[in-house]
This record gives sequence, structure tokens and C-alpha cells, in this order.
Amino acid sequence: MLDTLATFDWTGLLTGWGLRLAGALVIALVGLWLVRWALRLLGGVFRRAGTDTMLAQFLINVGRAVLLLLVGVAALDQLGVPTTSLLAVLGATGLAIALALRDSLSNIASGVMLITLRPFRTGDVVQIAGQEGFVEQVRIFQTVLRTFSNHEITLPNSQITASPIINFTARGQRRIEVPVGVSYNADVARAREVLQAVARGHEKVLEDPPCE
Repeated sequence: MLDTLATFDWTGLLTGWGLRLAGALVIALVGLWLVRWALRLLGGVFRRAGTDTMLAQFLINVGRAVLLLLVGVAALDQLGVPTTSLLAVLGATGLAIALALRDSLSNIASGVMLITLRPFRTGDVVQIAGQEGFVEQVRIFQTVLRTFSNHEITLPNSQITASPIINFTARGQRRIEVPVGVSYNADVARAREVLQAVARGHEKVLEDPPCE
């Protein structure tokens, strides 16, 4: 037994592990530098394209996570760790997390859709999910409205994309209905003429299309 241990090539073993460890460190360091460079490049592309800040930051965070995972797998593979089994475990873990957080993931997907498709913007007056108010902020998980009574309403994004969205300020021109009550004995035609004259005299009422 002692003779066997004495003849074992410890130098070769240590040298082999040292080279593997050095290679893994080089892969990790170079990979981290490449990740930072790629993310800076991606951020510059988003800025030049005028991409929404929230969407750009979300995509950059997702890209960072994916790239760091690839760098980690490459470094472990250099050390001799069986990455196939590791990826299988990570996949199963990711699936379990996705199932546990499916409502949150639905809100994230809806938030990305709202930021990308732009059915409304910050400051627009909207009616969504039965609520009316000014759009204060569109977040990844939630959208914040400020009502005309200065109340703050926070709505899950998945609830917004699943319901009709009415944007009152999307168009430059809008027709406003003003209910006016008159006496049953009043001359309806004359009352109509008076109301139309009052409307036409207002500076913000357009001549075309005419008020009716």
C-alpha cells in the first residue's frame, strides 16, 4: 500500500488540477469582462433606438443573468464538472420556480407588452379594468393610476392586458357629451339652437366636425 502511494504521480495530478483551475479562472475573468462589454453595447443600442428605459433595463437584467449562467457553466466544464447533469438540475429548478411564480411571471409578461405596445403613456387619461384616472407609472409588475380625486390605484399588469383599455387622450380631438336637462314644456328645437350657439362660441370647440 505504501509502495503504491509512493509511486503515485502526485505531481501530475496536482499539475492537471492546477491547469484546470487556472483555465476555469481565465474563462471566468474573460467571461465577466465580455459580459460587461456586451451589456454596455446593448445599453447603447437601446439608447440610440429610443427604447423605453424600463424595458431596456429589464432586458439588460435578463441578458446579464443568461450570460453569467453561460460563463459559470463554461468555467465548471473546464474544471471537469458534468455540466449536463447540472443543466438538468437547473432546468428542473427553473420549471419549479416558474410554476410557483406563474402569476408574477404573467404580470412581467404583461408589463413587457404594455411597455412595448404602448396602449397608453405616462400622463394619459385612461379607463382600465373598470378604473379611470391619469397614468402615473408603468412598472414591470404593476401600473399606477391617479384618480381625479387624487387617489392612487395600483393594478396588476395581467389584469390590465386581460380587459379593454380606453385611452381618452390618445387622439388629438375628442367629442364630449354634456347632458342638459330642460323642462317638459320647453321648446326643444329652440333649446337645441341655444346650446349649439353656446358651444360654437367656446374657443376650444371645433367647427369641423360641428357640434350636434
